[in-house]
Amino acid sequence: MSLSKATVLAASITNDSLARREINEPVVIATTVFIGYDLPWRQVHQLLLEAAATTTCISQELPFVLQTSLNGFLISYELNA
Repeated sequence: MSLSKATVLAASITNDSLARREINEPVVIATTVFIGYDLPWRQVHQLLLEAAATTTCISQELPFVLQTSLNGFLISYELNA
């Protein structure tokens, strides 16, 4: 998937590394994924938490998963780490 220059320029960009230096506290990053209803939610939670565990610089005390919406064909899961 490629992004056009206009998409990048129109997007909101946050420098989280700067925020962490200023407040000297961990920064929580959230990312949303959409998964079909055919996958059990426990398996989705486990896979997302495993992905966070294998990512460098992620605190293992914090990661958690939220189900944010039930859509027509997909469930929205939010990984916070």
